[in-house]
Amino acid sequence: MPRLRRSIPLAAIAAIVMTTGLLSPAAATATHRPDHDRPPVIAINVTTQDGFSMPSMMHAGLVTFRISSPEAGHAIQGFSLKNGATLDQAITDFNLVLGGDRPTVVAALKNLYHDVTEIGGVVASTFAAQEVTVPLTAGTYYFVDLNDIDNPPLTPRVHTLRVHGAFHESDPPRFTSVITSTMQNGMPVFVAPTTMRHDGTFLAVVSGDELHESVFRPIRPGVTDAYISQFYDAFENGTALPPSPWTGIQAGLQALSPGRWAIVHIDLPPGPYALICYVPSDENGEPHGHMGMHHVMTLT
Repeated sequence: MPRLRRSIPLAAIAAIVMTTGLLSPAAATATHRPDHDRPPVIAINVTTQDGFSMPSMMHAGLVTFRISSPEAGHAIQGFSLKNGATLDQAITDFNLVLGGDRPTVVAALKNLYHDVTEIGGVVASTFAAQEVTVPLTAGTYYFVDLNDIDNPPLTPRVHTLRVHGAFHESDPPRFTSVITSTMQNGMPVFVAPTTMRHDGTFLAVVSGDELHESVFRPIRPGVTDAYISQFYDAFENGTALPPSPWTGIQAGLQALSPGRWAIVHIDLPPGPYALICYVPSDENGEPHGHMGMHHVMTLT
């Protein structure tokens, strides 16, 4: 049975648009204003051997996580707990979702939706640091490198961040693009531009009823969305695969729960990419990207 649709808190987005000096999320046209009160920046460098470190306490408000790694494959995910769930339950949820067995994935996703609110994070790139700015109200948040979870026998190294006080209003980063992850006619889709700066900043909004990530994966010149769908259809049907559309691995924004938003600054090599989401469906366990949630674009 499908869940009830949950709407994005539009008042929060409207407030962020006003404070950045943007006309609207749709227009996404930046105007200059001095930065007099920027969010604090937490710089994180992550490796397989040493993990990562971060503060254990901060004041409520917007915070920017600047995440880098000399290694490919690291993905820092932030989340909070709800409905009385424990941290052990949440880690078990993540383990089962990343396990790949689709019936198990579907059951684990239902647990994850019940137990966890995902606040975003970064899929790191060896090219440069990537940044995500998110609102954190008072409460307890946890951060984990999904490479630890999806790479046994590593033990997940979980960092706890306690956020206190009334929400401090600061100037969010200015953004020039908007990427919306949503559901249309029961299918996951991106609403996104076809070009962005390779070192640009965008507002990411999840307005559907499922988790979504917004990662950029480099593709061969001339690859289209139709070709990517053909590639994944062959994969799902167990038929011969056409040549891979991919020339590298993804980097960008980690998963956001429905109703969440983040401001993301990317720094990736210019070229053709597909914006894609690999979060699995909570109905059949199939990755959203395999279901058509990809969007070819050029980073200039």
